[in-house]
Amino acid sequence: MPATPSSAVESTFRLTYTPQLLDKDTEVYSALEQIEAQPGWLALDTERTQVHYEELITLVQLKGEKSQSLLIDLWQLRDGNQRSVAWEEKLYSALQAHTCILQNASSDLPFLYEESLYPARIFDTEIAARLLGYEKYGLGALVEAATGHALAKNHAHERWERRPLPPAWLEYAALDVEFLIPVAEKLQAELQEQDRLEWAEQEFAHLVETYARPAPTDHTPWRQIKGASHAKLPRSYTLLAELWKLRDNWAREQDINPRRILADKLLLEYAVQPVFSKRDAIARGGVRVKNAYRFLGEIAAVSRAVAKLPERKLLSPPRTPLVQNRNLSVWERYYPAQFEALNRLKTSVRAYCEGDGDPDPALVLPSYDARALAIKLASGRSLTQALADSPLRPWQCELIGLAYKKGA
Repeated sequence: MPATPSSAVESTFRLTYTPQLLDKDTEVYSALEQIEAQPGWLALDTERTQVHYEELITLVQLKGEKSQSLLIDLWQLRDGNQRSVAWEEKLYSALQAHTCILQNASSDLPFLYEESLYPARIFDTEIAARLLGYEKYGLGALVEAATGHALAKNHAHERWERRPLPPAWLEYAALDVEFLIPVAEKLQAELQEQDRLEWAEQEFAHLVETYARPAPTDHTPWRQIKGASHAKLPRSYTLLAELWKLRDNWAREQDINPRRILADKLLLEYAVQPVFSKRDAIARGGVRVKNAYRFLGEIAAVSRAVAKLPERKLLSPPRTPLVQNRNLSVWERYYPAQFEALNRLKTSVRAYCEGDGDPDPALVLPSYDARALAIKLASGRSLTQALADSPLRPWQCELIGLAYKKGA
């Protein structure tokens, strides 16, 4: 059974040094030269701004095996006249030269790749912990289990584009990488001991490969709004699309995150229950932006325009493919064979992974993959055939096969 944090841990850990904030191209280059020359692991994390239209990296945190934590002020370097090819290439080569340790890599990799920063090899401490059956796999819990130190996590949602950064924020950022190396060493040893290191390496390689590819362009982004399926009628679906475009245009003009103008839930409400006058829009409210009254007036104007559209010009709500439908009541009612196959798959994997130290069932068989397999099984294909052309990794296919056979 994996070690869990002790109840008798030290008080909140504080750094004994002041983290370096590097915001000059020459000092960044010099520090990265030293990092690149060090062998072994490289701890990596990022902080991002979430208030601007684009979510951008503001800070890159690094720590080598023989160095203190370094904080690279990407925000300052990007905004100034220091967008130097030299230091960017040096950062890229430093990431390529090491196995980079990240906690929950899927939250950082998309943004790193946007900046053309490609780690060639990674070790994801969260995935490693889930493969080992850890019940708690957040950074704080893993650091506590590996070192006995408790981390203060009280600056997670700050506005990281603010300058100058307060000292407490700098320490928080540095602590995100300070203990990643001992955490990874502990997890790697446990994976090796339990013959699961190959599983982890397959997952890590899959993550690198997945995020190295550019994401496909989404031509109907309003469909990603939670609850968008409630806009069932062509007119309400068309209005949802037009309101999404209105909000997006405002967000671009003001360089602000669209959801800070109007939350998705309220955007959907305006589509399903439209308002046609500025007064009614103001009464409903929910807009958090400069010139809010003008934006609310535009909501009413767009709603009136869509209400006047002839039927032939309305958008038809697309049918959600069954594999993307998470509503199990729909599966049970309209697709009983697929529902039965899905239930058997999930039940088998949960039962197979119910012991202490067993891998997280949700990592063995993610929900989307479970639905895809169930549809294939219901069509008459064997599990072996269904797994053969799935994107699941070999270790997952092996465990799913064993679980399914045992549950038969």
